[in-house]
Amino acid sequence: MKTLTAIFITIILLACTEKRNTASAPFQSEPAPSNKLADSLPDFSTINFFAVYKLSPKTMAIVIPLHDKDVAPPTIFDTLVKQLKYPERGSLMPIGSSYVDTSGLYKILKVDSLSGRVKQHIASVYFVYGTKGVAKVIISEVLLALDECKTNFIALTISYFDTTHYGMPILCSDKPLKIEYKGNYADVEKQIVQLEGEQKGDYDYLPKIPTKVFGHAGSMFFAFSDDFLWERAEGEQKCLFPSRYIFKQEKNGPLKRYWVESLDLFGIPCD
Repeated sequence: MKTLTAIFITIILLACTEKRNTASAPFQSEPAPSNKLADSLPDFSTINFFAVYKLSPKTMAIVIPLHDKDVAPPTIFDTLVKQLKYPERGSLMPIGSSYVDTSGLYKILKVDSLSGRVKQHIASVYFVYGTKGVAKVIISEVLLALDECKTNFIALTISYFDTTHYGMPILCSDKPLKIEYKGNYADVEKQIVQLEGEQKGDYDYLPKIPTKVFGHAGSMFFAFSDDFLWERAEGEQKCLFPSRYIFKQEKNGPLKRYWVESLDLFGIPCD
């Protein structure tokens, strides 16, 4: 494998070391008043965050990335997937699995033996933050996406999320946050451009989707880099590393990344 791009390896390392999800089980898309959004800023270190993606025309899901042992220590989810059995070496279909969605870039699997085990380690309630608002959701299924080159992950599918009302889904938390949707974050986005400019790598020639901030909670800013067009496996993809971020504005200091998750759709390991 060639040397990974500095930008993407930073994303992976930050996602694995800055904020590790410990996680907790099933839910429904509705505005969150029944679990009233927190008015005061909570301790972010006690909150588990996951990225949320529209993976295909059929599947929207909370994504739990699976990590290579060379990048980070294994999570419980890495361990659960590694315990799966395969019919032969090199197979990407565990025994007892079947494809449930092949309409997107990923061929998404259902593995009967995995669902119950994963549900023991995921939360009972999550809050999905879209570009326009927040909703509480229910998990429909625990699925799996395995690819030789792209990011592998567990997908906790969402049965319904009103994108007209809440916008495109970006990330979720297991505790409610009162995110303010200010609308104009040009000053913060300028700092993000400067921060990203400090990282140069082998893959800078690839298309880059500008990072956009959509909301904040106190000194924490929520952002994404995504054109939301890659869900269909058609044509050349411009968004090769769809990402979700939380940035923290240090008091009397610079903007720093607090949390990040990203998908590698380019396939760096195979390049």
